Amino acid sequence: MAALLEKAYSWGFVSGRVNVLERGLLSQEFYQSLLAHQRTEDLLRHLQETPLRDAVNAAGTWVDWSAIIDQHFYEQVASLRKDCPDVRLPDLFLLQGDYQNLKRALTQRSVYPFPHAVLTPELLAAVASHELMSVPEPYKSVAQDAIEQLEAGKSVAELDIKLDAAYLRHLLESVEALKVPLITEYFEAYVLVRAAVVLWRSFLAGNSLSAPAAVLLPMKNLTQAIRDLVAAADPKQWAGVIPGKLGEVFNAHVESDDVDAAQRFELGANDYLASIARRGVGQVFGPERIFSYICELALQAYNLKVVVCGRLSKIDADMLKRRLRKSHA
Repeated sequence: MAALLEKAYSWGFVSGRVNVLERGLLSQEFYQSLLAHQRTEDLLRHLQETPLRDAVNAAGTWVDWSAIIDQHFYEQVASLRKDCPDVRLPDLFLLQGDYQNLKRALTQRSVYPFPHAVLTPELLAAVASHELMSVPEPYKSVAQDAIEQLEAGKSVAELDIKLDAAYLRHLLESVEALKVPLITEYFEAYVLVRAAVVLWRSFLAGNSLSAPAAVLLPMKNLTQAIRDLVAAADPKQWAGVIPGKLGEVFNAHVESDDVDAAQRFELGANDYLASIARRGVGQVFGPERIFSYICELALQAYNLKVVVCGRLSKIDADMLKRRLRKSHA
């Protein structure tokens, strides 16, 4: 118990920052008011009441607002990262950018636009040159394997699957090292959802599940669950393999023969994952508090992209309302 308290206390300063920063999160009502604007200039004027105000003043409708919102999210996480006693926590939200940039380096594209946790432009340039000595693990092993696969004639599509699996495996290795049950529960559910959707889409395409499974496995504590999904083959036989409330979300979608059922399951699972993340809000200090706040930041970035990019693209407001995720700010 003393060790656990000492660990929680070490997060005191950054938890204090989060306590202040939470007051600036955007509410559900704010997104609704943004959607109500008919004119672009009114929408952009309203955005001046958000943390994106500087971008509004410097730019306009012609810029890539999705990229601006993503960059703002990255800057917020990077700022918190400086104060976190264990950077593996904020890095959980940045690892995907590392693997997206890694793919670009492996395919000889010299621009690396995605937010990064570890892979700096210098390290990515080393990957592009096949000089891996300075590249840290597990990226070094992933890059070496990918280079060999590409030289053997494997396609970029096959590289995508391998890098996605490496990213998911990296997440699980990171949460195992963090030893925070709430965060472990969240990311094990997240990875299981991603794996199930990959297998489901393979089934819908009329393909065997063994090929994607061979790339996904092993997957830490989820290895047996993924093997059970493959053994059952037809997603309609997966009942009971996906456990608990996540299984209930799955069962609500699996009976549909609609090709979009897998995507709807993934969207429904996002709400379930958010419910896990919000359990950390009641923590006065500790990694759970930081984790919950960053999850809410990610949700805010998603909702802003839905509203701003959607309205600038003239998408109907009612359609966008249905895509919003519930904020608890």
